Amino acid sequence: MSDYEPQIPSPNDDPDGLPFLVVGVGASTGGLEAYTELLDGLSEEPGLALLLVSHLDPEHKSLLAPLLSRGAACPSGRRPRG
Repeated sequence: MSDYEPQIPSPNDDPDGLPFLVVGVGASTGGLEAYTELLDGLSEEPGLALLLVSHLDPEHKSLLAPLLSRGAACPSGRRPRG
């Protein structure tokens, strides 16, 4: 086991920064399972904005937001293209 402790910045470290952390996660095939595991570990108010980005065919209708929002403790939604 390593003694490494990741340094997670606090929004309070930068007075001109956002009042919360923004975390981006990208995935392709198999992303639903990974996203679900990630969301299962978050509290109802995680104190961060989590952006989940999936690589899809632009003509494919994504069902990711409704699938993930079923079991998520925190609020979720979809941002349309554009």
